[in-house]
Amino acid sequence: MIGLSDNIDELERLRRFAAYHQKQFSLGLARVNDPRQRNRILLRLHQSLAADGITLIHLDLSNRHPQSLRQALANDENGRILLSNPGSAALAVTGMEHLIEVTLTPGGRPPFAAALNAERDLLRSTLPLPIILFMTDMAMDRLDISAPDFFDWYSASFQFHAPSLATPRPEAAEAVRLNLRGLTPG
Repeated sequence: MIGLSDNIDELERLRRFAAYHQKQFSLGLARVNDPRQRNRILLRLHQSLAADGITLIHLDLSNRHPQSLRQALANDENGRILLSNPGSAALAVTGMEHLIEVTLTPGGRPPFAAALNAERDLLRSTLPLPIILFMTDMAMDRLDISAPDFFDWYSASFQFHAPSLATPRPEAAEAVRLNLRGLTPG
């Protein structure tokens, strides 16, 4: 699996975070820039948490325009279940980038980010479970600026690096070296 072998320790840290913070609000921030890599991480996290008896609920906000995280949860079937009975679960939120980087409100913040700031106490009391926000570097930096009070509540951050480039085969490296010297392999 591309990208996971390089990040296996970080994935395990994320799993332990979700398992340890059961039945209590805790915010985790996961930086991952490649959507395919993020989806592989979510799949592996879902599988490993299921083995621990924990349900990972994935809330994808791509192509949605809720005013707040609570509204997004209320409009999602699994989100409504979490709001009424969190049980042994963790919430993974993806696709927030467009909500964090939209036109600013008169107060200078994107509406979704402003709502995160305003709702942070309400989220804490209504969602006693670990919440993991998966975002790109740029969106994470923007969240820090746009919703500083909410951002300051994070308990852990996770950095998933881009997959390593494959190491070239020795014969390919030798061919490149010879070519640079004007020789041909042979």
